[in-house]
Amino acid sequence: MKQSFEPTTRHDTKDRILDSAEQLFADQGFAATSLRQITTEANVNLAAVNYHFKSKESLLSAVIERTFAPINRRRMELLDELEASSKTDRPDLEAAVRAFVRPAFEARSANAESMRHFPRLMARIMAEPGDWAAPVMLPALQAVSNRFMPIFQRAMGVEKRTTVLWGAQFSIGCMTRCLIAPEFIQAITGENQAQESMEQMLDRVVCFIVGGMQALAEREKSLCIGA
Repeated sequence: MKQSFEPTTRHDTKDRILDSAEQLFADQGFAATSLRQITTEANVNLAAVNYHFKSKESLLSAVIERTFAPINRRRMELLDELEASSKTDRPDLEAAVRAFVRPAFEARSANAESMRHFPRLMARIMAEPGDWAAPVMLPALQAVSNRFMPIFQRAMGVEKRTTVLWGAQFSIGCMTRCLIAPEFIQAITGENQAQESMEQMLDRVVCFIVGGMQALAEREKSLCIGA
């Protein structure tokens, strides 16, 4: 059954903290945002943040998990469908990439307001230096990674897991950028990007990611031949 991304009304203290933290982390970055700024924006005291989240890193993890949870459930659902319909041991790469990418676009399409800050937050996390990034990101991505990486590896026909991981990193960056790009493209071209449908945007990013993964696979094979 298709995962619902319908918006929900959030008024309690915990969700006010999460909403404020997401916006401030996206606007300013993790390192530049203080807990005091978050409590002021959320109109709560520091004790409330400590009670619910214990630390700024745990708060960021909760922000990420809140958005990723329904997206990841939908990814697993689409991957289950792909595996059930596959007639060979080598899955179709485009279908696998689409299963990974589509849920993020579905979430953006279904609830643009709640996804307004999250793509920028992801871009910040990927670009901002610091040892804090991996520990807060991995818990939200581990289960999905464990399912998708072997599928990508077989679909790409490569032996090295590093090749697949680089492909996944580039893919996440591409997907994140695409989710925040319409306003930027519109500013340059003067064309209203809001007229482009979710499916058109999805096709664009899937095409780019598949091409990149195939190029990485060919690179690995050529290096092995030349060794």
